Amino acid sequence: MLLFSIVLFFFYYSSLLSILLKARPMPLVAAVPITFVAAIGVEAVFLNFLSLFNYVTELSLVSIHLAFIFTCLVWVLLNDGRRFIQSLVRRCFIAIKKMFTSTLFKMLLPCIILMIFAAILYPPNIWDSMTYHMARVA
Repeated sequence: MLLFSIVLFFFYYSSLLSILLKARPMPLVAAVPITFVAAIGVEAVFLNFLSLFNYVTELSLVSIHLAFIFTCLVWVLLNDGRRFIQSLVRRCFIAIKKMFTSTLFKMLLPCIILMIFAAILYPPNIWDSMTYHMARVA
């Protein structure tokens, strides 16, 4: 399920990034933070819409995200999508290559790895997270 969530987020984020770059061409470095803000906004709209009908379940969340991804994919493919997708993939690979070769990334990598292990291995064990916060998330 964790792998599915990661893949779903990747496609969700990629579809938002493609919409943003199609609507307003800009460097990828500038588009990434704006896309995170857009992802948070779209997620808030999805959750508010589903909570109106008391339907915030795993199936409904996956369904609405898959519908959004499919809609974005159709929109990009209908609007000269092949060339745009190739350009987007090429720019992403260049940005990833620059990121992995930067000194800052090499310095932060041990901290990132430790945070990932802590998030995966350690369950929430304080009173607030077990009773109040986690119940509100679900």
